[in-house]
Amino acid sequence: SSGINAEYGGALLNKKQPISFILCYSHYSYKHTKALNTNIFTHMATSVIITGITGTAGFGALKVALADPAIRRVTALTRKPIELSHPKLEVVLHQDFANYTPIREKLRGHDTCLWDLGISTTQVKSEEEYFRITHTYAIEACKAMNEENTGIPFTFCFLSGNGADSTEKSKIMFARVKGKTENDLQKLGLGKVYSFRPGVIDPRDSPSAKPLLQRIVGPVILPIFRSFIPSLILTPEDLAKAMIRVARFGSDKLILEQKDIKEIAASDA
Repeated sequence: SSGINAEYGGALLNKKQPISFILCYSHYSYKHTKALNTNIFTHMATSVIITGITGTAGFGALKVALADPAIRRVTALTRKPIELSHPKLEVVLHQDFANYTPIREKLRGHDTCLWDLGISTTQVKSEEEYFRITHTYAIEACKAMNEENTGIPFTFCFLSGNGADSTEKSKIMFARVKGKTENDLQKLGLGKVYSFRPGVIDPRDSPSAKPLLQRIVGPVILPIFRSFIPSLILTPEDLAKAMIRVARFGSDKLILEQKDIKEIAASDA
């Protein structure tokens, strides 16, 4: 979950790619959504699994979830220990995100997953590696989490990205693999799945090591975005707020745009 979506130099600026965006909801009815049935959804997002907590998006999600009084339990799945403790936080160390057999019992009793685990294409050596981290990990997680929480509606919020290609035909690896992952998560037919396609995620408070592309151009690009085109930049906290509200209240869209995410995050609780 790198700060600047590392593909902003590719998919974000590639005019040939459809920039469709995602679904989100809050207590209110937006112009692009229908009335919310809060009687159905207000019990959601009270017990949350979060991945990618050592990255920008995941760390932001962790902070927001711990501060949300409606969330009573947070389970963080991570390969590395973190220096953070909280009464409602359980950190589960796990190495193989394609196999959840060793931690099945830790997945039980949840209603939501904020899937913020990801990697930039600049940090992998092959498409096979990128596919495994982006697609395989998410698919196996969604299956395992739904299997262990059959008694309640389970919501899986997938962190995709601006420019993901739903046709799966893009020449850009990022767009093609993200699009296929979105599609295949829906094809599972398990619970509710929402895909979030943010543009640039501001990494200023991220604890993670930044990808090479971000270290080189970030100090130049990010200040410009913040000052002159803030509509293209999103804080990880706002992304998390939008994910949680969609999990809590639902949406008639399955893919959410940057502007939708920002509107939902900015709405009053």
